Amino acid sequence: MKKHLLTLLLAVFAVTVMAQTTPETALELKGGANEYEPTTTGYTYWKYTAEENVLVKFTGLSGVSACKLDDSGAEVTLNGVSSYSDPYPFYLPVGEGETVYFKAYVYQPVTFEAAINPYANYGKGLSEDNPAVITVGEDLFLGATESTGGYNEQKMYATYTAGEDGVLE
Repeated sequence: MKKHLLTLLLAVFAVTVMAQTTPETALELKGGANEYEPTTTGYTYWKYTAEENVLVKFTGLSGVSACKLDDSGAEVTLNGVSSYSDPYPFYLPVGEGETVYFKAYVYQPVTFEAAINPYANYGKGLSEDNPAVITVGEDLFLGATESTGGYNEQKMYATYTAGEDGVLE
């Protein structure tokens, strides 16, 4: 009886340890297609450390949010930009050397895309003397990811150089 009880406890512990329910147990986020089949219902975390300034764009997974860890290990929420209409895009710029954690409430197997692209506008657009550059055909994130105020309270700056016809496409 004791042997069966010990086996059951070890099985429960093994499933709990394998669950990606905290930043410490996060899955590594990879560019392109990501698949995950949860062992338990709840928040699942993906970890990403940028090798250069990038813009991360999730599609196909609703309710994504992001955070980083402070010196004490507590989560600090980051302000990404998302849409709640299919395909549920979520954008977050990540600076070279930064580690961020993306999380979503997962209760069934999921498949989503993570586009991780170099981002020349990282840190730009927060002041008039350092505007973000609008480039036709490229995604643009405006705003501070660590702002304590609401997104609507931020001042953002961008510049655009018109083509031959002078029209913003």
